[in-house]
Amino acid sequence: MKRKINVLNSFPFFSETQLDVVRNSVPQAVVDSFAYGETEEERSARRKGEINKLGPHTRELSPQYIEKLAEAEVMFTLDAPTDFVRYAPKLKWVQLIGAGVDHLKGTGLFESNVDIVTTRAARLVAEHAIALVLLLAKQLGQYHELSKAHQWQRLFGQTLWGNTVGIVGLGHVGTELARLCNAFETRVLATRLKWQEPPKVHVDAMFPPEKLKEMLSQCDYVVLCMALTPQTENMFGEAELRSMQPGAFLVNVARGEVLQEDALVRALREGWIAGAALDVFRTEPLSQDSELWNLPNLFITPHSASSVVNYIDVALGQFCENLRRYVDGKPPLNVIDKKLGF
Repeated sequence: MKRKINVLNSFPFFSETQLDVVRNSVPQAVVDSFAYGETEEERSARRKGEINKLGPHTRELSPQYIEKLAEAEVMFTLDAPTDFVRYAPKLKWVQLIGAGVDHLKGTGLFESNVDIVTTRAARLVAEHAIALVLLLAKQLGQYHELSKAHQWQRLFGQTLWGNTVGIVGLGHVGTELARLCNAFETRVLATRLKWQEPPKVHVDAMFPPEKLKEMLSQCDYVVLCMALTPQTENMFGEAELRSMQPGAFLVNVARGEVLQEDALVRALREGWIAGAALDVFRTEPLSQDSELWNLPNLFITPHSASSVVNYIDVALGQFCENLRRYVDGKPPLNVIDKKLGF
């Protein structure tokens, strides 16, 4: 008889029907649920290491949750409470429903032997990035405002063909974005923090981190795709923005903390660059009194790059694949390097 694997789902929004997909796909999995979710404010505070400033942010763990943690061998979740790992002595790996792990500070996962596994949504985020690039290039935001005002006015946009996109962070998302850019016959430049000369798949030229500003000076569009780590936090500021061309556009689908927002506000107001589109922010949700709302050449989406109707199916599919690998004695896919943070 095959050994049973106790799986604890803490993501609040799975239905029993969806969890039955896991049970039917991996019969050895004994799937139980106990919902745990944090607010965007709490996740933002965790990223900054300031979760304790919110006061009693972590609900007192119920005896039922502690009991389930004690038996869990595998866990599927988005959030986790502070120091929860000490209640889970049998835990081998945790799969997150998202790709980012920077909101898990204080949970004990980084200090433990528990593997952190992510759900890869590179194609979804890359599609969103290319949509934002096209929005800026084709002035679609301005056209929307003109149409609401019943104004028939032609604007002069740009092409991707013949222009240059610079990708900061050639990881999973950056590589997928480079592939999409190739379809537009766009010149693609890229850099990555973990420098080694990678195969130039879909990329025309690679730049080491110390030559980032040289790369930026050649780009018509710059897309930030890097993970948030101590090395990337605040890395894109005034010096980098001033290195861009006055007619260039910036897109951020990485994390809000990689970009110095006050420098971006100055850049847009003073015309250092032509415009920007942001999907992520230093504090989420973005406060109602933020200056960013009122900049005419800035477009905002609410951390929604991977918000698509079939995302749950994507996440469940990857989780089931990893469970099957685990049953077969193989390590799960997409385990992060805790030292690097991605």
